[in-house]
Amino acid sequence: MRRRASGPDFRHSAPLDPRDVTETPSSPTLAAAGPALARTDPAQFDATQLAALEQLQTWLRGVVTLQGSFTQEAPDGTTSTGRFYIQKPGHLRFEYAPPARLQIVADGFWVAIQDKKLKTTEKYPLATTPLKLILDDKVDLLADADIFIHNVRAEA
Repeated sequence: MRRRASGPDFRHSAPLDPRDVTETPSSPTLAAAGPALARTDPAQFDATQLAALEQLQTWLRGVVTLQGSFTQEAPDGTTSTGRFYIQKPGHLRFEYAPPARLQIVADGFWVAIQDKKLKTTEKYPLATTPLKLILDDKVDLLADADIFIHNVRAEA
């Protein structure tokens, strides 16, 4: 039986502090496209890339709880900030700082996007979203996603 560490309550809001927002420089990134798409052919990657995928996969498998700050930039250039919380398997919460009135919650089966301003909630099965790739206990990136490697140059 697996012991679950105590973590954030995914049903209630936690206080947000905009001072917690941190930025990280751009670096080579691995991107996964879509949930549970066709198996990725490892032959398309060189040994260094396969090692990077394995390192990422090992790290994702080792995460049980994780929390941090985020900054999100919209296509129109506006930014939103907030906090995120992950508790595996399957639980995630994005709490947006004001003036945004969004909240995203995954409960292990559903992903709910709540817009407090519009008083609406949209629900999607977790298994049909890319979040499944990071919230699953048995992360297998090559089997569960189409993977491509994209190098991003650091901004000056």
